[in-house]
Amino acid sequence: MQMEKSVIKSHLILGFILFLFLNFQNAYPQDKYDLGLEKYSIINSAFKHSREQDIKIHKKTMPYETWMDEVWGEEFSNSHGVGFCLFENDQNLAKAFEDLRVSVKSLQVKKLSKKLIDDRFQIKRFTNSNNGLMLSEPIILGNYAFFFFRSKTNKSLYVSKINSDGIWDYECGVTIYGELH
Repeated sequence: MQMEKSVIKSHLILGFILFLFLNFQNAYPQDKYDLGLEKYSIINSAFKHSREQDIKIHKKTMPYETWMDEVWGEEFSNSHGVGFCLFENDQNLAKAFEDLRVSVKSLQVKKLSKKLIDDRFQIKRFTNSNNGLMLSEPIILGNYAFFFFRSKTNKSLYVSKINSDGIWDYECGVTIYGELH
């Protein structure tokens, strides 16, 4: 009888520990923190021509924000392209922009890894965009990758295209608010 109680008690404890473990896993899903190597490659290549040695970026990506929809507004979009992104030579770019219109709404906050981001990026925690750059998670659509970023003086969309060597290169961009560089 004593042994039965001991076995039941150890099964209950084991069940409780398993229950806690599974609930902890569900509360913090892995994909919330994982961008994947390809998306880090896109971010790392995005500012390769920048003269800044240290680029301060927020430690988490931005979720969808309503200003992102302005990309498709009359000021930036027409049948020839969006911002500095022209469709004349590549109809795949036009299709990617249409797909982006839907995909952008599902952007979520994800934590950036110091191990996977280029050394010139300083990952910081700050409360507003006055202190650095905030990036969205890159969205890959076909041969194109899109990510939004904002700072104190700028809100923009950055577009990369993968080349034949598998490297992401700047393709074009849309400055929604701020100065053109």
